[in-house]
Formats: sequence, structure tokens, C-alpha cells
Amino acid sequence: MVVCCIGTIESVLSLPGQIIFSVKHSSGKEILIPAIEEFIIGADDAAKILHYNAPEGLLDVYLNPGKPEEDFED
Repeated sequence: MVVCCIGTIESVLSLPGQIIFSVKHSSGKEILIPAIEEFIIGADDAAKILHYNAPEGLLDVYLNPGKPEEDFED
């Protein structure tokens, strides 16, 4: 298991059918992660830490973006 700090939850967005955490990464980029129970491993209320198992590739979309036209073939 890899453990890292993604960033600080800046806000919680309540969208139709889904809740999203808006996280400010240390690079300054905003990362949107779904608040889905299966990805939330646990929480430490006293330390204000949320343990989250992000789906593979989710963080890469924000932190290592490629050119979309290169990612898809016709």
C-alpha cells in the first residue's frame, strides 16, 4: 500500500447523484475526487485526516495530464 498526502479538502460539492471533494494539491492544482464509501478507508477526526484509496489513474488525470487526442484512437 502506498500512503501519501494528496492535499487539503477545500470544499465539498453536492452534485445531483454524487458528492465530490475539491482538494487543493501541494502543487496548487485542484483535484476533484468522488466521496464514495468504497474509496474511503477511514478517518481520523482528531487529526482531521481522511484516508482515501483513489481509483487507479484518477490522480494522473490532474497531475500528469497528457494530450487527449493522443489517448484515444478513432
